Amino acid sequence: MFRSLKMKIFFLIMVILALVAASILFFAKRDVEMAMIGAEERSVRNIQHLVELTINGRYISRLKQKQRAVEERKRHLEMRAALVMPVLDTFRAMSEQGLMSGVEARRKVLEWIKSLEFVPGEYIMIYDGEFRAVAYPEADMLGKDLTSFKDIKGRSVVQAMREEAMSYGQAFATYRWKGVDVNTAVTKYGLFVQFEDWDWTVAFVGEIEDIEREMELQLAEMIQVLNQSIPQIRLAGSGYVFIFDDKGDVIIRPE
Repeated sequence: MFRSLKMKIFFLIMVILALVAASILFFAKRDVEMAMIGAEERSVRNIQHLVELTINGRYISRLKQKQRAVEERKRHLEMRAALVMPVLDTFRAMSEQGLMSGVEARRKVLEWIKSLEFVPGEYIMIYDGEFRAVAYPEADMLGKDLTSFKDIKGRSVVQAMREEAMSYGQAFATYRWKGVDVNTAVTKYGLFVQFEDWDWTVAFVGEIEDIEREMELQLAEMIQVLNQSIPQIRLAGSGYVFIFDDKGDVIIRPE
């Protein structure tokens, strides 16, 4: 009986030890698995962060290049205005001094502006208080109402810019407008200056389509470069990186 009791106790101890060992193994395995999953998740987040930093860095760099190019165009238009507006003041003063009539002064100014040479895509547009073209690079546009051209907010470009120019002396705007001698709209960049004595708004206009095209080319080059590196990334051995655009289309996928 004693021997039987010892065997029972021994067997009970062995069962307890087995249960304890099984519990330890179970929880240890679970902890190891959770630690591995956590490490993999951190690795994925780190890779995702690095990819985001790479894309953001490249995009911001190109965006700054575009901003610098636009600022250069802005300064160019300001320099053009600094040369032209004093001429208008001179003819206005001559008409006030009686050296010529106001009508003659305006005519001479418009003839002089028409004779100026511009780089392709640049021109001077003048419109009056009724928003009709007084000076325009296309003769058939002269005298026409320009209020039909709208900005991205749905406002008439000429009305909105005239209001701003009257309030601040001048105003800058980027807007869509018909191209010269074509009916298709292109992106324009304009400096609008108010010449109150004659109730004119003088717009110094240039195109920035080339800047936008260059931005698109650089974006395509960036995607091409990313397509050579991103597909090589593996996450946790068998995971991949996909990149989607704002429309949900895949632009970079694994090999």
